[in-house]
Amino acid sequence: MNRVIRVILNSTAFVLICIVGVLLLESSPNLGLLILLSSIDQLEDVYTYIYNRRLFPKSFFIIDIFFEILSIIVGAWMMLLGIMYYPFFHTLFFLLMIVLGALIIESAIEDILSYTGFYNRGVEHEVREEERKFVIKKA
Repeated sequence: MNRVIRVILNSTAFVLICIVGVLLLESSPNLGLLILLSSIDQLEDVYTYIYNRRLFPKSFFIIDIFFEILSIIVGAWMMLLGIMYYPFFHTLFFLLMIVLGALIIESAIEDILSYTGFYNRGVEHEVREEERKFVIKKA
């Protein structure tokens, strides 16, 4: 059940971070591109929870941690936006922004801790190579 919740959370975070990245492309192309790249990390987390292995090899962990930190910043921004506007507009949208921001931050911290070894999800950090054999069919 926990994996299903994580897949839903990271998929939602992927969509929200993509929306934020696209919105920022017009005003700040560099920041928008950086945020769009961090959404790839959320997609990689979905892959990790579904297939129980990492998509990228362990040598890319510095880039992954950088994108996790960027996800923490985006989650904090979502929480701050929800906290600022919820008292004025009592809608479910801003309440969900607070909750989703907190869950994105928690997920990113969990991923950073799993890389450092403080938390083990049972996920292999290397890409598995599969042997593919070509079979020639005889007519």
